[in-house]
Amino acid sequence: MGPTASRRHASFWGDSACLFGVVVSLCLVHFGLPASVHEQLVFRYGNPIALTPWTAVLVHDSVGHLALNLLAYLVVIGPIYALYRTWGRRRRFWLLMGGVIVIVPPLVSAADYWLLYQRWGLAGPQTVGFGFSGVVSGFVGVLAASTVGAVANWYGRRSAVYVAVGLAGSCGTGVLVSAEKSVGTPSALLLSSGLLIAGLAGIVRQWRFATIETSQQTARDRLWIIGICLLVAWLLTVALLQMEPGINTRFVDVIAHVTGLLTGIGLTSANLISGGP
Repeated sequence: MGPTASRRHASFWGDSACLFGVVVSLCLVHFGLPASVHEQLVFRYGNPIALTPWTAVLVHDSVGHLALNLLAYLVVIGPIYALYRTWGRRRRFWLLMGGVIVIVPPLVSAADYWLLYQRWGLAGPQTVGFGFSGVVSGFVGVLAASTVGAVANWYGRRSAVYVAVGLAGSCGTGVLVSAEKSVGTPSALLLSSGLLIAGLAGIVRQWRFATIETSQQTARDRLWIIGICLLVAWLLTVALLQMEPGINTRFVDVIAHVTGLLTGIGLTSANLISGGP
């Protein structure tokens, strides 16, 4: 193993340890701190404190809640990391991960506070916000936008547009079809289905006229990682945006999830457009 390969190998294990540290931290907070401390960490709508948007993401009300968020985190973070290592943009990966962790929590709390508490009156002064799912949604947004960015870099902007349109259409169709109760109109379903079909048609057309400018192994690796990233982005987006009409805890989650998802997409898009590291 040469020096370059050794450094890459060492960086992989170091990165893996850092990423898994999130799992360890959330478990330590849940199992190691008493309930009285958890109550101080949550975001309270009636008495918001400056630091609680960040501390609230560490708190979960049950082992099941924690396990679901950790599973979603591990499912999304692996493909993002694999994509950026394949792309050779490791520094960009860490910048985006840090950006999501710093920026998403206050935006999620602000969106819930403004819409549910101030505008709609659906949350009372004793209502609390907590959980890591808003941050996970931010990572899903990073995954979706990063995949489109990688496609643009490897196959051209037109291919990226078709992939973005197809992904948006498939996510919209999946959310509307999988809802337990009808939350959309036929026109919305028709629109999302049309986007899906248009995206797929464009991808097929681009594939027919594509020329491979790399080795077959590199081309296969890129196709595999793009396919996995798109599948994971679709599955988690549909899962996170499940909603029912009416006011319940799942409705509150959707506000946080949409905010996190859009923030992740926005952060990644801004970085890609600016040509950041």
